[in-house]
Amino acid sequence: MADFDIRPEGIDPAGYDRLAQRVARARAGEETLTGHQLLAELAALSSNLVEDGYDVHQVVAMAERWARLLDTVPARFKVTLRGYHRSQVDALRARVEAGEITGVEFRETYFDVVLRGYDRHQVHAAMEHWAAALDETPGPVND
Repeated sequence: MADFDIRPEGIDPAGYDRLAQRVARARAGEETLTGHQLLAELAALSSNLVEDGYDVHQVVAMAERWARLLDTVPARFKVTLRGYHRSQVDALRARVEAGEITGVEFRETYFDVVLRGYDRHQVHAAMEHWAAALDETPGPVND
């Protein structure tokens, strides 16, 4: 269940959950979903508000961040001979996407360089995107 305010009229929670599952599958590389497609599906959800639904503004803000992630950060990083420790990068990504990290914690993050790690250039590009997302929202980013 998402952590949104409940409003007398809002986004259908079941519809939101289906959309969140599609985003998760896309992030795992199991499904193709672009940011544009995500926003189009959100528009359809927003046009059919229900009683006791999720706050529209909160859902839209999260979906816009997801859309930017889908369009800019690869679902999987390339593995190189010497790169960043995969489990450390995956843990940071999970915290960013779940909204469990602050900008200060994010900027203090360092990764070990190991054999068969994630491509450092791809990880740096993703981190720039995540940092920008953290800068535009107060507190944790809910991606």
